[in-house]
Amino acid sequence: MNRGSLDGAELDLSLRWQDEVAIVTAAGEIDLLTAPEWAEVVADAASSTPRLLVLDLTGVTFLSSAGLQVIASASQNPAVAATRVVAEARAVTRAITLTGLDRWVPIHAHLDSALTRSP
Repeated sequence: MNRGSLDGAELDLSLRWQDEVAIVTAAGEIDLLTAPEWAEVVADAASSTPRLLVLDLTGVTFLSSAGLQVIASASQNPAVAATRVVAEARAVTRAITLTGLDRWVPIHAHLDSALTRSP
């Protein structure tokens, strides 16, 4: 799925399943305008009650407070047993750690790690 924001920034979104794991992948900028689209895909994944929800943000170049709220909401969703983030970009990991969100949602550098390791 390719969606664009009104300011010209694009956000590519996809959802795929690997057994009972929902993997939501985002690439581009998650800002005030694109976060609702991302939230919708994350909510769709969560509504299917995955054992694990992985938010793959390796292709994200900017993560706003609106994007952080989506991560926080996903981690508090009672339909999801666990939530993990995959990210390496400082713009993403720094925002998550500065807010303390990493205490609830572990950050992994690689998708394989998020799929195999315990939080």
